[in-house]
Amino acid sequence: CLGNVTLCAGTFAEGFGCNIALESLACGTPVVQSMVGAQRDSLPHGWTEMVEPGDPGAVADAVQRYLDADCARPTVRPDGIQRFSLDTMVDRYEVLFAGVQIEEPLAPMQLSVRGRPRRVVMAPWCVWAKRGLYHDHLAKWWMSPCFPAVRAVLEDGRAVDVEQLIHVGLNDADVNQLLKDGYLIPE
Repeated sequence: CLGNVTLCAGTFAEGFGCNIALESLACGTPVVQSMVGAQRDSLPHGWTEMVEPGDPGAVADAVQRYLDADCARPTVRPDGIQRFSLDTMVDRYEVLFAGVQIEEPLAPMQLSVRGRPRRVVMAPWCVWAKRGLYHDHLAKWWMSPCFPAVRAVLEDGRAVDVEQLIHVGLNDADVNQLLKDGYLIPE
């Protein structure tokens, strides 16, 4: 039965991120995948078994659950085929393009940050997990003794004052490093 479970347990981000999972699900094959990049959000919750990146024990446990269930197959095939059919995707693109309005020519945007910003937000390419804050593009974890307090401040996705992070236990060097590494971005 092990050959009947698809593993997408990498630690790196991919653009669409669910091609392999989607193809496997369309064939009725269960999928275990890491919570990285687009894999977190591309498919509806519950279609696949999600595990933290870089956690082989969680992958083994998830595969074992499928094996213990006597290779039970996912029940998402009809919905998945309809949701990702060519006709559905073309219809969605038509709606999207019909609503686009460009009022002035597009120009390259220059981003310049002088010094440390006053307000920051967690970068969208990062995800909170039990082990810490995972950075998709660096394939690296940020862990700290003050992790729970920092997570409580940043978890809902709102921008916060840097002073709030200092108040919950980070120091200036921590904040600067999180900005430099791209875990935090200016508001």
